[in-house]
Amino acid sequence: MLISEQYSRVCLVILSEPLHDDIALPATAQAFFLGVCERAVQTPCATNLGFMQTLLTGACQDLLGLIPRATLKGLEDQLFRILRNLRAAQDQSPALLCLAVIAAIDGSCRKTRPLGDAPISYNPEGCETAFRFGAYGEFFTGAKAAKTLQLLSLRAIWACKENSGVPIRTAIADMRIANETIAAVDPLARQKWSQCNQPVLQKLMEKALRSDISQELQLEVSESLPLTAT
Repeated sequence: MLISEQYSRVCLVILSEPLHDDIALPATAQAFFLGVCERAVQTPCATNLGFMQTLLTGACQDLLGLIPRATLKGLEDQLFRILRNLRAAQDQSPALLCLAVIAAIDGSCRKTRPLGDAPISYNPEGCETAFRFGAYGEFFTGAKAAKTLQLLSLRAIWACKENSGVPIRTAIADMRIANETIAAVDPLARQKWSQCNQPVLQKLMEKALRSDISQELQLEVSESLPLTAT
């Protein structure tokens, strides 16, 4: 689906939140969602991955079953490539969004709400990919869960860093994404990581309590701290 950048942003704003149950998702939104997924596979940059994560946690969270298997496989390969090369990456924004997309996909796989008057048939079996049962589970419940929490916590510290050059709206958005992703990590893994990484959490708290920091950003950070300790 070809759409200008201007209207693409407008669509994202409209579809960034779940619709009320009595409001049917327009069929055109399905085509827009599939186009965003294709772009994320072709060019898995922070912008495109962010668009996909926004839709999967918003009004399009029930549409995962519409993604062609070839597209899902391509997305899976791209996400794994980015996470596998995490240490060598200078910009870790794509890695943060990879984890957020995986968490959103897992959440969408658990959804079974019908699509209202949507004309395209929904195939929940399309969710049964390695996102939920393969190597990606390690980033949330397995051996790599600690690395996930470390990355998210360091990202939070960076967002709160003085003179970081990060626009405040970007920092707030990063924290919200980090919180959603932290919540997807196994509670026992979060608790164990928290017990072993008190200095990291203390540093995050110190950064967030600066008098010159945005209150909205402080609120987002305050929500992430209990998540890591749950």
